[in-house]
Amino acid sequence: MSRRREVRICHGGMEEAEVRRFEQFLRHVTGFECLLAEEPEAEVAVIDTDGDLGSYLVRAHRMLYPARPIIHVSAQGSLGRDALSVWARKPVDPAAFGEALARALAAATPAGSSDSLVRGRQRRPSALARDRNAERIANLYVGSMTDIDVRDAAQRERASYHPGNYLQGFFESARQFAGENGTVTALMHRQERILTLSADGLRVTTSLDRRSLRSLGLIPLAKQDFRIVSGTPDPDHVWQPASPLLWELALWASRGRIPAGVPFDVPVHLLRWPNLTRLGLTPDAIRIAALWSGHPTSLVLSARTLQLPQRNVFAFFSACRALGLVRLKAATEQAPEVPPTAPAPGSAGRGLFNRILAKLPGLHDGTEHR
Repeated sequence: MSRRREVRICHGGMEEAEVRRFEQFLRHVTGFECLLAEEPEAEVAVIDTDGDLGSYLVRAHRMLYPARPIIHVSAQGSLGRDALSVWARKPVDPAAFGEALARALAAATPAGSSDSLVRGRQRRPSALARDRNAERIANLYVGSMTDIDVRDAAQRERASYHPGNYLQGFFESARQFAGENGTVTALMHRQERILTLSADGLRVTTSLDRRSLRSLGLIPLAKQDFRIVSGTPDPDHVWQPASPLLWELALWASRGRIPAGVPFDVPVHLLRWPNLTRLGLTPDAIRIAALWSGHPTSLVLSARTLQLPQRNVFAFFSACRALGLVRLKAATEQAPEVPPTAPAPGSAGRGLFNRILAKLPGLHDGTEHR
């Protein structure tokens, strides 16, 4: 008997109970040894697209993993229109799923194939894990946008986004509604409650798993499908601080861009340090924060001074701005920008970070004020 091919699969659009059933199902797939994997290590994605969020899940996954085949499990049909989308009609039995998996693997590009993973496994596991984690964080939080020439209006537009078109903006509107009306507030997607905010806007609970929430945060949303209403707390969900979620929503929406209308050439002053032990740590966040805290510097000059991709600076600014941690200096306050020598990157960064945190009375822990 020939050995079955091993395939790493990630899922989307499934509740916890469905995931457990799916894992059992994978053990019986014809022709393959299927292993449930985290997204960065997967060769194929399987997404249940029949739910209201199906289109968002597919579009977000394609954005993050453009070379990965997706199996759309649906009774209605595939949402995909690209060569890497395969439809498996519900109800799917192990033999039919095996056939869909074979088609998906055949459609995969070399960059997304198992061969690339095999080559990767030849490296030291610890180094590979570090590289994958850093790549995953960078892909999620800053994207891959190349540096722009700010003198070019088209390039400035490419490096900007409108928060109001994303879940970030809807979340901020819901917080404002809660604060103005002093009531528990729900953000609804059609008939489903997506988020619930406390009356002061400082706490939040959600019915979505992290993957679905991230998918909504990455993609411009259809505004007519969302509404903000007064609500009541859901006793089945636990309140969490709202600031860490808003921080990530801003990063997911931004992906290395800045809110439209923000000038690229005005010095940025960091009013309070974000607590990067509780918030998502973006690439080079410590170095950027140190620069803005001690010497307000414009976005473009910050990237040049620290010798960083602009997207790293833009993403960190967008997240800090969402929490009210930065201020753009007025024209009357501006002085010639002569930034200090760029802090040297290296393994000492974490030790420096801890020393800085210990001395900062204005540290923002992600749970207060915002």
